[in-house]
Amino acid sequence: MFTAIATVVSQGDEVIIFEPAYDSYAPTIELFGGKVVPVRLLAPDFQIDWDYVATLINEKTRLVIINNPNNPTGKVLGKEDLNKLGVLLAGTNTLLLSDEVYEHLVFDGVSPQSVLSIPSLRERSFVVASFGKLLHTTGWKIGYCVAPVLLMREFRKIHQFNVFSVNTPMQIAIAEYLRDIVYVESLAGFFAKKRDLLKNGLAPSRFKILLVKGPIFLISIIVPLVRRRSLILPAI
Repeated sequence: MFTAIATVVSQGDEVIIFEPAYDSYAPTIELFGGKVVPVRLLAPDFQIDWDYVATLINEKTRLVIINNPNNPTGKVLGKEDLNKLGVLLAGTNTLLLSDEVYEHLVFDGVSPQSVLSIPSLRERSFVVASFGKLLHTTGWKIGYCVAPVLLMREFRKIHQFNVFSVNTPMQIAIAEYLRDIVYVESLAGFFAKKRDLLKNGLAPSRFKILLVKGPIFLISIIVPLVRRRSLILPAI
């Protein structure tokens, strides 16, 4: 994600992000001289007001960043949302960075959706995924990026000196493990059980649980006598 932002964002560019957002987006944008343009996800189910997003896109909008499923809200963007985004970006020079590191952690019959399935978005997108999140090996810091040839050519110029090399034995281990994808197919159910365990444990408390469709956080609201607070609890 850092490399993708570094590849395309320059001084004065605007980048739209959706908040609450993963904490590395904004500082990385600002590091390369970009301006963060935040869009708040709307309570209680963290919908996106695409009409409002349309008002923010202009000739300075270099990049839009989406996180699907979203960390930390658990919001999952469906194909309808992605198609709306495709319409908004059509005819512009705006690129898309899609953070899909939790792509398989979706629950309750929800199907994972990637911008790679939307032709109008695929041609302008960096899609970032993570073997670390997928295989419970976050400390290995190994993932991958998918992008059109032209974008990937520029991406590699930056990435070569950002990462330079990755631990080869870990790459081999991941390649061997992925020969059998049964584990990947069972991942959603594994985390759904953890979510439900936490949800059921909190049921007798004063917390009101917002049922999330993914990935590893559960959002709860407690209403004291004086004021209202929200807490985001890890469901891992």
